[in-house]
Amino acid sequence: MWSLAALITAIAISNAQLGESTHKKTLKVAAMQNVCHLSLEMTKVPAYVANRLQQLGQKADKLQELRQILLTAVLPTDGSVTNELSTLVLLTDKLAVDTTRQISDAVEKAILTAGRCTFYAGRVHEFVSVFFQSTTSGSNYCIKGRSHEAQASELDCITDASGASPPLLKSSSSEKPDVAGKYAILKEAGAELVADSTEKDCGLTNHDATDGGYMVTGAATRPIHWGGGLFQTASAAAAAAASWQTNTAATADSSTYQECSKHLAAIVDQLESAQ
Repeated sequence: MWSLAALITAIAISNAQLGESTHKKTLKVAAMQNVCHLSLEMTKVPAYVANRLQQLGQKADKLQELRQILLTAVLPTDGSVTNELSTLVLLTDKLAVDTTRQISDAVEKAILTAGRCTFYAGRVHEFVSVFFQSTTSGSNYCIKGRSHEAQASELDCITDASGASPPLLKSSSSEKPDVAGKYAILKEAGAELVADSTEKDCGLTNHDATDGGYMVTGAATRPIHWGGGLFQTASAAAAAAASWQTNTAATADSSTYQECSKHLAAIVDQLESAQ
């Protein structure tokens, strides 16, 4: 004969084995929107780098044109060269050589940095995309929107139900990306980084032998590092501010994405000094 206490215990054990815990709470759309903005900012880097290198190339070409003008249109017909003209030609030559050298010095690092930023942008976007797609329409989901599951209209880096990203920029842009700034905004999100209070069975946010998390059998013991380490699954707990890398890495320059943010800042300084 089953007693009430025994029945309650059996149900509790069964629920634990199925991974039905109170820890599988959703992430908040406000936090994930900030994650979107970090990803989108990184995707701007290649277009910006292309624009700056293009401008420097045009500057070098104009200096060469100016040199030719000085040597042909301004050069006296008798072949004599004044000190002023000679100095001007030499100065133009030096500026052209310096600009070409600066372009050469910047190109390799610029291309590598653009590639690294794009790589991390993809990792971060995939984090948002997978969580966005993990839903059973109103009952269980991983991102809490204004009412139930988050909609594509609530996330700037999501364009449709499949979690697709917006198209990349197809031409150069003079807009300077602010990867460090977007990371700082995410860090300051505060309470938005804590899981929503509603239990929606999102197994992507935690792991441990009881809750199961991403493993239905309850055998998950190793954390998943989403977005290259931006968010880490919790153990025997709902997601918290400590689940985010912003809790331990105060700035983008000390985070996983430092190869993007640090090198981007150096490239901006290098290319602007050549202007």
